[in-house]
Amino acid sequence: MISRPALWCLLFLVCGVYSASFKVGVQRVLANKSSVIYDVYGQRINNRHDMEYRGRITLGDPPQQFNVVFDTGSSMIWVPKEGCVSTGPMVNKCPNTDVYRPGATAENTGIPFRVEYGTGAAIGTYYKDVFAFGAKGGKQLKFKNKVTFGAGEQMQFTDEGILGLSFPKPNDPATNIFDEAVKEGIMDKPIFTAYLKKCDGDCDDGGVITFGDYDKERCCNVKGYVDIIPNSIHWKFKLDGARIKFE
Repeated sequence: MISRPALWCLLFLVCGVYSASFKVGVQRVLANKSSVIYDVYGQRINNRHDMEYRGRITLGDPPQQFNVVFDTGSSMIWVPKEGCVSTGPMVNKCPNTDVYRPGATAENTGIPFRVEYGTGAAIGTYYKDVFAFGAKGGKQLKFKNKVTFGAGEQMQFTDEGILGLSFPKPNDPATNIFDEAVKEGIMDKPIFTAYLKKCDGDCDDGGVITFGDYDKERCCNVKGYVDIIPNSIHWKFKLDGARIKFE
């Protein structure tokens, strides 16, 4: 049961071998009121509350920092590439400096990518490079292997970059970030928890995503687990019912 103001805790579980955990702070930011977006809850929703949640990652060595949208409704990661072109209500990276510049550790696969969302698309080329969760110069969770990601050259709707946290798609060249972390054994458990806070307008302290463990500090005790719907790339499960209490 959740009362207002709401504090959301979402727990996600997959199978694997594991050995560490890491927390990523997320920002809550305003979005276009008339748009339809994929938000951190992993469903395509009408953006009535003007919310999306972002966190920091780095690519390359030396690291280049990006503030990406965490999306449980898609499976791949992409960021804007230098020289990109973007159109839409939430574009500001291509005209500025927060874009990916392939360096000494980058590998151009030559494989094109295109990912579709409810409001637009991102088009570009797959690259391989060093990846880490967390801000440049701060505490980070670095992956052992390079990841394959999309370097966006043409974007519609947004050019911020998106990190997908759903299940990997079959035969997809892109690295599924959470799946790769589990395979590399860099997490305590095959779990991530999303703790989302309400705030007025934009705020840096919008919540925390805990990778590799259950967020015991902020979330209630786990009462049990349910099976997800088979053969779905989304975190879908059946509900017998739901109730929300408003004060």
